[in-house]
Amino acid sequence: MKIPILIAFSAVLASLAQADDGIERNKTFLDHELYDSAPLVVRTMVTSEGTGSEYLWADAVLHGIMKIPKGVNISPLLKVAYRSEGQGLPIGDVTLYLEPYNPEKPELGWKLIERFDEQSKKFSKGYSHYYSQPTEEQNKPEQTTPRKQSD
Repeated sequence: MKIPILIAFSAVLASLAQADDGIERNKTFLDHELYDSAPLVVRTMVTSEGTGSEYLWADAVLHGIMKIPKGVNISPLLKVAYRSEGQGLPIGDVTLYLEPYNPEKPELGWKLIERFDEQSKKFSKGYSHYYSQPTEEQNKPEQTTPRKQSD
């Protein structure tokens, strides 16, 4: 009796994992407007500043997939492109809204979505819910003065 239930439960979990839009719309760490316009939405830890010229490529470690097109596999270590003249990409925990760097050659990787805002005359930043990582200075333990023991 336990085996059929386990198989059914595994099948449900597998179907949820492959869902194109399986995240609850009220989840934290989401900008719903960016989410709707991006084919790939991931929560990452950006670990390096980008290098390059017109497009900069930054390193990121995947924490979670919030939206992914069917049949797409991504590595837990990502290279993410973004425009050098744009708003940049901060180092730290961040939700990324991505589209193929080159739709005709998807193997080239992913870039931040680019939507031009007519009102501000700027490109969208392509990320949200950024949390910086503590610096080495912030990670140092506080210096305390030893207390005298009382008798």
